[in-house]
Amino acid sequence: MRNQFWCGLCIIFLASTPLHCLPSSENNLHRRNSATCPNPSVRTSWSNLSTSEKRAYQASITCLLRAPSQMKYPGAVSRYDDLVYVHQRQSDYPNGRDEWHVTGQFLAVHRMYCFIFELMIRDECNYRGRMPYWDEQRDAGNFRNSEFLRDFGGPGDETGRVTQGPFANLEITLGPGFQNVRRTLRRQINETASAMAGRQYYQNLLAQTTFASFLNEIRHYNHIAGHHGVGGESPSLHRYAMGNLETNLLTTLKFLGLAPIDLKTVRNICTH
Repeated sequence: MRNQFWCGLCIIFLASTPLHCLPSSENNLHRRNSATCPNPSVRTSWSNLSTSEKRAYQASITCLLRAPSQMKYPGAVSRYDDLVYVHQRQSDYPNGRDEWHVTGQFLAVHRMYCFIFELMIRDECNYRGRMPYWDEQRDAGNFRNSEFLRDFGGPGDETGRVTQGPFANLEITLGPGFQNVRRTLRRQINETASAMAGRQYYQNLLAQTTFASFLNEIRHYNHIAGHHGVGGESPSLHRYAMGNLETNLLTTLKFLGLAPIDLKTVRNICTH
């Protein structure tokens, strides 16, 4: 496929390169208003998709889960694991070398990450639909009963294991944390955390007047709402336990939680 080589190259790049080490110049920092985008990718709320569109998106994730790993990373079995491993490697908390979350590139690198995911499901799994996002504000404080979570198997059984939906009884091998242990996908809903996706927190986010304060606000509240609100995997890993930060992509939900990053960032720029 035409983009498969570039997807692989980008994954290797993200897994091995701290972006703040890349060269830059003043010219690179100026906004390029002359650029045009004749065919932009469309983002839409999950709730706006038809049943067939939802199934097509879920099928594209299943496609990545069934395809073998191309990068051959330790513990990676599927093509989806290739993506998860990158997040695991760059969130190296025990050694104090997190390159993605406590740095200024937090927003930019996750935008690039979502873009690579989109390339993969389109080029490798023939997905042709709109790219959905989870409108967490709509479900703040009530993740457990949300239509969105129900479409992805619900909150799990009494032990948190996901036994229903398109990813029922999914076996995963990366994580928890920095370990690689074969287990079943699980969740642990925390409505106190999910409430941080609410309107008040969103308004506080957009009210920030500097990049640093905007970054700090989204990292400590809006971003945590998705991780802790869904929970699972390894709740013992401090507050970063879609349960744990390193391998949270294994929940199959996080890309939909990351998709609105463009919207939040642009609204902040346009407001200030």
